[in-house]
This record gives sequence, C-alpha cells and structure tokens, in this order.
Amino acid sequence: MKTKLFFLVLFIYQLSSAQFPTNGLVAQYGFDNGSLLIDGANGINLTQTGTALTEINNRFDTAPTSAVRLNGDRLTRPDINFPNDAFNLGNQATISFWINTTTNDADARIIFDDSNRATFANANWAGYYIYLQNGKIGFALSVLYNNASLGYRGGGVLGTTVVSDGNWHHVAFTIFNSLSTSPSGLTDTATNSGRLYIDGVDMGSGGATNTGQAGNVYLSLSHDTTGTISIGNNRSNSLATNNRYFDIIDDILIYNRNLTAAEIAGISNYNNFCFTPPSSIVSVAAITHTSATITIPGNSTYDIAYHKNSEAFSNAVIIYGITSGTTNLSGLDIFTNYKVYVKQHCANNTTGWSLPVNFTTTRTLGRIYVNSAASGNNNGISWAHAYTTLENALAVAQDNEEIWIAGGLYKPHASDRTIAFTVSDLNLKLYGGFAGNETQLSQRIFGTHETILSGDLLGNDDNILSHVNTTRNDNSYTVINIQGNNLLLDRLTITGGHANGAAAPFKTGAGITKSSTVTKMTLNNCKLIKNTAEYGGALLAVFNNTSSELIISNCEFSENLALGGGAIYSYTNNNASATYTVSNSLFKKNQVKDNAAALGYSGSSLWLRAYGTSSTIATNISNCTFADNLDTGTFSGINNFNRATLVIGKRNSVSANHTATISNCILWNNKAAGGTVARPISGLIDDIVNPITITNSIDETNFTGVTLSGTSLNTSGSNPLFTNAASGDYTLNPGSPAIDTGNNANAIGTTDLLNNQRVFNSTVDMGAFEFGSTVLGLQSFDSFPDFSIYPNPTSSLVNIESNKEIKSIEVYSLEGKLIFISIENKIDVSNLKSGLYLIKVTNSQNETVIKRLIKK
Repeated sequence: MKTKLFFLVLFIYQLSSAQFPTNGLVAQYGFDNGSLLIDGANGINLTQTGTALTEINNRFDTAPTSAVRLNGDRLTRPDINFPNDAFNLGNQATISFWINTTTNDADARIIFDDSNRATFANANWAGYYIYLQNGKIGFALSVLYNNASLGYRGGGVLGTTVVSDGNWHHVAFTIFNSLSTSPSGLTDTATNSGRLYIDGVDMGSGGATNTGQAGNVYLSLSHDTTGTISIGNNRSNSLATNNRYFDIIDDILIYNRNLTAAEIAGISNYNNFCFTPPSSIVSVAAITHTSATITIPGNSTYDIAYHKNSEAFSNAVIIYGITSGTTNLSGLDIFTNYKVYVKQHCANNTTGWSLPVNFTTTRTLGRIYVNSAASGNNNGISWAHAYTTLENALAVAQDNEEIWIAGGLYKPHASDRTIAFTVSDLNLKLYGGFAGNETQLSQRIFGTHETILSGDLLGNDDNILSHVNTTRNDNSYTVINIQGNNLLLDRLTITGGHANGAAAPFKTGAGITKSSTVTKMTLNNCKLIKNTAEYGGALLAVFNNTSSELIISNCEFSENLALGGGAIYSYTNNNASATYTVSNSLFKKNQVKDNAAALGYSGSSLWLRAYGTSSTIATNISNCTFADNLDTGTFSGINNFNRATLVIGKRNSVSANHTATISNCILWNNKAAGGTVARPISGLIDDIVNPITITNSIDETNFTGVTLSGTSLNTSGSNPLFTNAASGDYTLNPGSPAIDTGNNANAIGTTDLLNNQRVFNSTVDMGAFEFGSTVLGLQSFDSFPDFSIYPNPTSSLVNIESNKEIKSIEVYSLEGKLIFISIENKIDVSNLKSGLYLIKVTNSQNETVIKRLIKK
C-alpha cells in the first residue's frame, strides 16, 4: 500500500510540474535522482542489464543529477500494446527523448528498439527502431502485408542535423498507420509512415504504402510487434558492440497517439530550454593578415571561442559575455586557418559550443614557398612555414605570383596517375633550386639543390627507355598540366611522366602538356628527363591562337621517348600563329621508335608543325647541341631520307607557312634505322621548310637534304670534338672547330647551359656550351693588367703574381666544380688530369679575376 501511494504521489508531482503533454502518455522516464528507472506515468519501470550505467546532470546542468550515460548497459520495459483495428491498422505512437553524444561513425547504433529484428542481417522483420549514424539520427520501420507477393515492406529517414557535437538534442518520432478506400469503393490503400523531428524541426517521413482490392489489404504484422522495448540494444540483446548506443539519454516519453508538431516543439523548448546555437548565426568579415570581425545578430549574450585549425579546442581563446553585435579578433597569425565557436547564455541554461565556423587570415600576395622538409605552419608564407607539397601551393596561388621551391622530390599524387601538377593562374612563375633560406633569386647556387618534379609515384623506375615498362605503370600520365597563360618554369627537373593511356589526354605530353588556349610559356634552365608518351615525350604544345610563343632557354632534354616528337611535339591549329625560340639547350639521347603495332614517325628532338589551315610558325633555334638522338620509326613513308632529329615542317596543302633559322648549333651522332647517320632536318610527312636559313652550324652530314637559303653560310661537317660524349659530357675540347666560330648577332641570352658567360672570347662558340667561359658577372682577366699567371700551359707548378695582396686562389673544372682552394701564390697542379681548367683569384679588395689554365 505504501509503495502504491509513493508512485501515485510521484506521478501527480511530475505531471503537475511538467510542461509536456500528458494526454496519451503511457510511459515517462525522467531518470530523476534516487529513482533512475521509475516510470512516472504508469509505474512500468525499466529493467537494467549491466552495471556500467552512470548518472549525470541533465541538460539544465542543475543538481540533483537526472540523466544517464548507458556505457554499454541495456534498459528494457514490457511491451506496449498500441491501439489498432481488425486490419492491424490505425495504431499510432510517439517516442520522445533527449540525447547527448560525440559518437560519429558509419555504424548504425540503436538507441530505441521496438522490433523483432534479431540482427542487421535479418531482412524480414517488423517494428521500428531509432538509431545514430554518421553523427545524425534516423529511424527505420517495417511491416508485413498479408499479400505474399508484397511481404515485408518499410522505409525510414536519416535526419540532416548533426547531433554528435557533445550538446543536448531532442528527438521525436511519430508513427501513423492508416487505411483509406477509393471513391469507387473498389480499392483500399494501406499507409505505414514514420516522421522524425530533431530539436523540434521536421526531418521528413518515410515508410511503405500498398494498394489492393477493397477488404483485402491488411497487415499480418504491424510496427506494433509483441515483445519488450529496448534502449541501447535490440529486443534480443544480440547487437554487436559497434551497433549499440553507449552515450547519454534523458526524459523518455512514450505516447499512444501522434503528437502534433507544435506539441513536439513545446517539449523541445519546455522550461525555456535553449538549444546550442547553429553555426550559421556567426559571420566572419573584414579578414586581414592578423584580424577578423565576428558578427552575431540579435540581442542575446554569447561567449566566443577561437583557435587555429592545427590546435585542439583546449588551446582556444575565449571571450566571455559578448552582447550580440560585432567583435574584433586581433593578434592572429598570417594566412592561418582558424575555427570560431559560440555558446549562448539563456534564462535557464547555458548552451554548449556550436559547431565551428572556419576562416583563414589573408597573406601578402607575391610569393609562395615550398619545401618538402619544412615544419612550421606549412602555409607557404615563408621558408620556415613553407608548404611541403607543390599542389598545396598551386591551389592557393593567384595571378602574377611566384612559387619558390626548395631542392627535393615532389610528386603530383601518392597513387593517382591521372593527377598532374596543374597550373591555372596567369603569369605564374615557378622557381626551383633553392636551399631554403634565400631572399633573392640571385642567391641560388647554380647546379645545386635540384628541384625534381617526378611522376614516379612508387619510386621504382628502372633505367630502361621503352614504351612498355612495368616499372612505370604506376607513373603519372603527365607531370605538369599547364592551363594558365604566360607561365615560367625555372630550374626544375621534370621526369618520370609515362603517358601510356588508351586515349587523350593520357597518352601525350608526359613531362609537360600545354593547353591549346595558352598563348605563351617559357622554360628556363630546366631539365626534362626520361618521359615517355605517344607524342611529345617531354613536352606537348598545341596552339590555337594568334601571336603565341614557346620559349625554351638553357634547358636539357635527355632520354625522352615517343612515337613522334621524342622530346617536343608542337603544332598550330587553323589560323593560329606561333613563334618558337629555342636557345642554349642540349637535346641528347632522345628517341622515336615503334611501340609494337603502333608505328613511329621521327623528330627525336623536335617535331614542329605548321599544321592547321592558314597557320604560321616562325622558328629560331640558336646555340643548341643535338647529339646521340635516335630515330627508327617505321610508319608508312618513313625512311632514312626523311628520318631526322629535327622535324620542321608545314602543310602546303592547307596554305600553312613555316620559316626557320638555325644558328650556332651542333648536330652530331644522331642515328636513323640500321645505325645510319640521320639527316639533320626534314619535314617528315609534311613539307620541309624550304628554304631554311642555317648559319655557323655543324652537322655530321653538313646538312644533307636541306635546301639552304641565300643567307646561309659557315656550315660544316667537322667533328665538334666533345669532351666525352660517351659519358654525357658535350662541352668542347681545346681545338674544337666550334670554338669562337659562331655568329654573335644570332646568340640569344647571356649565359650558356652551365650558366657561364655566353660570349667569352669575343666570339660566341657553337653549341650549348661556351669553351673556357666563366660565371657571368665576374671580371675578366684583362681588366687587371698588373696580374700574371705562369707558366701556362704547365705540367706542375703555377705562379700567380699581382700588385695587390692575394686573398684566395680557387681552381675549377669547366663544369664549374670546385677542385681545391689555396692561399699561396704558387700552386701545384701536377695531380690534375690533362685538360682545361679555370683559376679564380680574389685579392684583398675582393676584386675577382678568372683565367683559363691548360694542364699538360
């Protein structure tokens, strides 16, 4: 009797103090302190399975504690028999509760279950359950129709509101089953529907509908199955751990009717509860390098928290008691990602923190830094905070900026062959070759800190140059994709592109592909090595526009392979015009050859085509060396009379025009099929430029098969006497006929391929290397008349005399490698190999002179 009286008093107290509907209420679990599992409505208490459940403060955070964290325990109560008709239709129900969770994973975690589904693998089940998945709340319901052809049918909804934010959220779920008859009275339609509300907001409905002969549509099993109702597990207590809800739940209400949307909103806001504000109320504006303005509308009071994305919330700066309006955040780091949150102070509770709003402070435009070994903030604003990947820098780059890239290895992607370094901005400049501490471009030391852009994603390439190579099947199809106009690439090594795809764009331009809409690009001091494609092994450049330019200076193209245009393949489309300028560059060991049934053409070094109707090309090639390139393609009509390392052509049939000038160049040991010396230039399947201007150049055949213009002169077939071509050294030996025999008027630029002074001994040399030259900018020996070096040539000792004190003497190879340093006026060179060297002398006034030394 005392127990019954206690429950009656408790029930009356709870109903009188509550602000939620009581009509149709069949169960109420408030988890109040001291009576955790008590049913305040009808005395049907919960049963606890497990001992891990803990009591915590409710959403108002006031004592006594009155919510529970399940921690893996399961709560159950006996079945509720919702009212229904003879067809198992017409029954209604509403489930309402509060949760607080931070769980966000792909597993469906059951919060509330009233179904006969034993496992998730069971497709035939009836009933309903409410679950948490991917940080959102959803429901599923299923019924069994009497018609065997229909069987089990159901549906559900997954809400859009993220509830896994560690704040309190209200969940309500209504079920409605109905039967309607058509106006004709011939058919009945059964509807089984559920509707979900999160924080009083309608998330939509889902379920099943069936239409059939009147009087013959009913349910064998409705959602109201017989059996216990379970919280935190299913009815049979058989769920795997990853499908169980472990977190906080409170104030469970069960009704035998559908609550209205207004009633549900009233429950979610009862006792003036204030929900965590949505992040959408926060706006961020007036963002600078070090500040931002936060705006919150209305007239409430908030706290604001903000921290760097790279830091935990525990590092957040918190500003308390902000009245709605604008708040300035200052002292922020430059070009850094931040998160900002708000929480609201309400009459009866203070909310949790909202989801974050992200913003990024601005940076000074002009330069972006990349260093694969950098630490810091990795936002590219300095060497200390450099990006570690080039793709991150390209993603934020804007027009007219520079990207400085430290020496190291950079790949477009870890595994995706289709992804290239894509350049989309205008007038962008990419510079490599940095140590990672420079403030001026001039501080780079030539030949050091190589910046390599590699398509070898697995790092397993062998040295075999072949169209089919299993070690390259992981490689990027293209290393660099140029979409932005007027790009400069400087001191970059581009290698490992393997464009063996079945179709465009993955079968051309393995090193670099230039979009046809790009009108100008420049390569300077770059190396393109070991790239393979169908056309344009190292570079594919197509031009659609007028007044286009391709500028290549001081570059090396080595061991590239294609069916046509082993190193470079470029052509103009209809009405396009382009100017090609190639200077001070080396083309060596590039190949054009067949790929099984795919037959090759020619142009192992260059294939430049005025192809489209009324298109025009003007080609100027100066001070280049073409050596040891191979052309063996066997396409129809290709033979040793038109195989050539340089293919410079035009299509007369479409009125295309191509003019070409070749000056100060060396073509040597380029081979065709059968080891025959290749012709130097041809038009291949197009017409050769006729006539062509060739001046002060050497070819092994003395330009056999080429019609020279009236201005052509000073050509020969003399051996250029490379230093050591077998080992890849194409500098000139003393006595080479290429020394001092070029034409200064046709020289382009101020440096040779080794960054030495281009015109050294009053007359430019032929080829890419200037014999005996010095680093540009150093003073000549002749400017110091009171300086002498003797004997020269010498086999052992060298004396250096000057009217000023000598500070240091440095001896270099012609490639610029330092051999030794001395502070003595007499040096011993007896251990050096015979050949040509450079002596650099610096006096006490830091004046520098360089002299050639011949070691006998």
